[in-house]
Amino acid sequence: MLIAFALGTGVVGVMIYFATDLQSVQAKVNHGFGTGWDCVRMDHGDPLCTKSRP
Repeated sequence: MLIAFALGTGVVGVMIYFATDLQSVQAKVNHGFGTGWDCVRMDHGDPLCTKSRP
């Protein structure tokens, strides 16, 4: 039982560690507008996209 607890704690720790990396990757996703757009992922709702400056 102690081994299962240790493994479970390790898995949760790894998931928490990589969750911050995944969130930063999702924040950089273009959302299908093309290379001329900068999109910011909002906490709630759709992303906010603006045309890039030349």
